[in-house]
Amino acid sequence: MSPDLVEKLKNIDAIYRSRPGEAARIEHELVSEFLSSGEEGVKSVLQILGDASSSATAIEMALRMVDTSKNEKFIPCMVQFLRKNEDDDLCEMASDNLWEYGDKAAPPLIEALREDFSNKVYSGFLVDALSGEEAREFVESVLNDFLKDPEKYLDWFDLGHFAWKLAEVGQKENSTEMVKKLLGVRGLFREDRLSLRSLQKFLTDSEGYQKELSEEEMRRAELLASLTLRGVLHSQVGDLVPDGPRPVIDDSNRAEYFPLLYQIERLIFEYHQKHPEIKDGDVIELLKNVRDKVWSGYEGKTGFEEAFILGLKLVVFSLSDLGYTKGEVSACISHILNSVKRHREEGCKQSYLEFIEDFFKKRLSDGLESKPRF
Repeated sequence: MSPDLVEKLKNIDAIYRSRPGEAARIEHELVSEFLSSGEEGVKSVLQILGDASSSATAIEMALRMVDTSKNEKFIPCMVQFLRKNEDDDLCEMASDNLWEYGDKAAPPLIEALREDFSNKVYSGFLVDALSGEEAREFVESVLNDFLKDPEKYLDWFDLGHFAWKLAEVGQKENSTEMVKKLLGVRGLFREDRLSLRSLQKFLTDSEGYQKELSEEEMRRAELLASLTLRGVLHSQVGDLVPDGPRPVIDDSNRAEYFPLLYQIERLIFEYHQKHPEIKDGDVIELLKNVRDKVWSGYEGKTGFEEAFILGLKLVVFSLSDLGYTKGEVSACISHILNSVKRHREEGCKQSYLEFIEDFFKKRLSDGLESKPRF
């Protein structure tokens, strides 16, 4: 280990401050010193990467040295770095470095991913670092296991992200067939299904995919540029949601609508917290009116309806990346409406409002993320 190099890396922020305007020269000097130090330089970089107290600037410089040398001794250290570090920019650098090692980095990456997956932890930067033949075999084996038992991967596995890795490391024909099988799985989350559909388009018509991607990015940019928060609140709900057919929501597709169902029910729950006098019957009237009239510019005739529609505008705008259509929003409202009606049937122990109050209060007390009860 080169004590001098270690000290320079540890104090790199102070060095930059003492020599303003010389960042490129400083970096060149440090990399040159690292390369000339041989094995001692490698040990110095390993110490910086393994030290939790190292500054982000020191780690960034160390990763540049790794990228320059391509020494295989850095592989295990960088794998562990990706598992422990929470700085996305630094993790992206380390992941890119590992990816360039190809099959040489695959065994420790796969070992780490198997351990994380067994603990229901999805490590996106480790997945990004995979490349080579052994990586292809691993990705295919995980996706085949997903097809056999999707429930095992529920709530933690990023299927869309992982499937795109197959398109990178696998053969096009095999990847296309795998995506087709994955799209046939019942109960996929909407984000995963949208990602898989995009991947399918990319594999079968890459030019068409790029064109659609450019058009969608332009549409979103125009929407964001034209709509401030005030603009959203003063728009009609129909202006914020694209047209589309109304599906039937059942066990096969309910997971696709979890985000929207959850947020709509949360609007009802939050209003009830401020206005405990409302009853299930008020909720039924609200949902019927909104479902049947909101696309015609209806803004509500009661305080409950006005507050709900205002909140609905923010909900659909915040979920615009998921591409929910008018038909799907109406279907979600009907789905909740049927739930309210079931709670009014004879023999039901709780009203709908009591039920969602228990649900949301428990989630808040447990500190859980927003998850639906459906």
